[in-house]
Amino acid sequence: MSRYADCIFWMSRYLERVENLACLLDVTYTFSPASQNAQNWQSVLALHFDEAAFAQRYLKLSATNVIRFYLADDSHENSILACLHLARVNATQLRAVISTEIWIQLNTLYNSVRALGQRSIAPEDLGNVLSDIRRQCQMLTGIAEGGLYRDQGWYFYLVGKQLERADQTTRLLDIKYHLLLPSVEAVGSTVDAAQWFSVLRATNGYHAFRREYPYVISPSTVAGFLLFDRRFPRSVAACISTVSYALEKLHQHSNLLHMKEVIALNDALLMRLKREPIEHIIHQGLHEYLDQIQLDIMQIAGNIASRFF
Repeated sequence: MSRYADCIFWMSRYLERVENLACLLDVTYTFSPASQNAQNWQSVLALHFDEAAFAQRYLKLSATNVIRFYLADDSHENSILACLHLARVNATQLRAVISTEIWIQLNTLYNSVRALGQRSIAPEDLGNVLSDIRRQCQMLTGIAEGGLYRDQGWYFYLVGKQLERADQTTRLLDIKYHLLLPSVEAVGSTVDAAQWFSVLRATNGYHAFRREYPYVISPSTVAGFLLFDRRFPRSVAACISTVSYALEKLHQHSNLLHMKEVIALNDALLMRLKREPIEHIIHQGLHEYLDQIQLDIMQIAGNIASRFF
């Protein structure tokens, strides 16, 4: 049970990471083709704390090198190929739990990305390659969510997926606000709006955002939406609410020991995410607020690992 819970938790985290990374690379390339805006590509490295690892492998910061680094560089632990390899390793341990369809789709995705490392990708083909990876990830998610039995394994799958998604959303917001913040004169400009537009695109949230804010796009509206709007499934509040649901199910129906302590940590994070004016959070320090959320997520994941895995 413990090994299965560990493997399904991390399998879902790695698969969520792959989809998020493919979307981020696709959006960044769309807004910063070739190497015209090195700052945007630097932000992708900063998002994952990979500046040092990248500098050891590549002499020049460019779109081509960053994409190669994150797409199919099997020596880099945060690349899409490396994450798929780790998801597959965990899935191997779960063959008695997951369906044949999940296993086949994961292998198909892994082999298609591994094949990319054996050839160069033309710039005009990159969008199609990244879109295909995203589609295959979404197919895998659909197969898993449509076929996984709703026992303890399902709830650990949900917890891993939603913690990873919440973490990635906070990092995207932090990088935009902390590293890509334009000059005072540029705030509210077309460039500033385009960067916030790219953040929404990277979370698949643009159309949902426009349902709530049809006429305006600003740092406060985007940050508030991605942090607090529980109707948007990739907002931090929505993700942590789903984690709360899964933990409660494990506590009520599976009678797992020590679950109360983990639930208390998650409830404390939910309290932090009670909607307060986003302008107040920005004034007090959005970076510090997001940093604390990330630390809370790490603490929840760490407690789950130490108590159950």
